Amino acid sequence: MIVGEILSFACYILSLIIFKSYFDTEFLRSWDFIWGVTVITLISCLPLCILKFLQIKFKPPIQQKLMQYATLK
Repeated sequence: MIVGEILSFACYILSLIIFKSYFDTEFLRSWDFIWGVTVITLISCLPLCILKFLQIKFKPPIQQKLMQYATLK
């Protein structure tokens, strides 16, 4: 998964270099762009993180259950 993210980022950077005339580099460096990307990322990722936290909290993996049981004895 990390390799995929690195490759995606590399393709993005490479496309910025190759297709300079298609991208507005001033806008990409502006706070409006950074703020917008941050907000969209939080809106899309935060619910998934909350759901994952709740799943681990209310339905822990079997290894965690066994470790809790072992510490009780």
